[in-house]
Amino acid sequence: MLSPRVGTELDSNEIEYFNVFPDFDFVRSAFYRKDNFGNIRFLLSLSDGKDTTVTFSNLGGEELIKLINQFEKIPDNPKLVNWKLLPGFQTDKLNYFENAGRNATIYSTSGTFSGRLLMISDSAVCLWQKKGDFQPEEVQRYLKRIPYSEIREIEVRPSFSSKLFGASVGAGLAVAAIQLGLNITNNEDYVFSGNSLLLLGLGGLTGAVGGFFFDGVTSIGRFQSVNQNHLLFSKFTRKHRDHAMFRKIIPPELKEFK
Repeated sequence: MLSPRVGTELDSNEIEYFNVFPDFDFVRSAFYRKDNFGNIRFLLSLSDGKDTTVTFSNLGGEELIKLINQFEKIPDNPKLVNWKLLPGFQTDKLNYFENAGRNATIYSTSGTFSGRLLMISDSAVCLWQKKGDFQPEEVQRYLKRIPYSEIREIEVRPSFSSKLFGASVGAGLAVAAIQLGLNITNNEDYVFSGNSLLLLGLGGLTGAVGGFFFDGVTSIGRFQSVNQNHLLFSKFTRKHRDHAMFRKIIPPELKEFK
């Protein structure tokens, strides 16, 4: 077997996710076997109905296995793979589909669960309940799947920090006030005067208050009632599917949770 992450045949989702054949636009499936010299020979079924073959050398096959096994770590550490042995592959053209994933809390009949939206299917929501990026080896431990038939309400938080936003607004107001004072007094020393420091303090206070109120305002509309109803869940799905880590193209480990 090429890797524990894939079977004896690669399907179209696995091929696109791992970007195994970058020189082909779309490959429906790929069967493979090793020859007597350790080379890996692939028989590709293309979208136009034609078949073709691709061969990886023994050393190139070893690097391909590394690519698949450590795929999610490679964007942060490209040196995990010897790219010279993988013709056509480029580190800046890897198909890595993970988004950050919005923070969410799900209120269900079996309890309340929090985490980042990992995947939203037509029948369930999957949360990633560990800090940091998706890790395929941790799926069984940190993935929580909640079917829509158990979901009462879902809260999806904004993707940016409301406190940071409020602080930015406050800082902007303070700078604007100082500039206004400088224009009125026409005194370069005004920037370092007590009045300007007072305005900076007021700006910081405004930022804190603005962050508090902004967080409260953005709570309006981030709660979605599902009430164990598929039509309501479908409405949530259409609105928030793009806010999950993975959408159409998913890691092989998530197939059983769709």
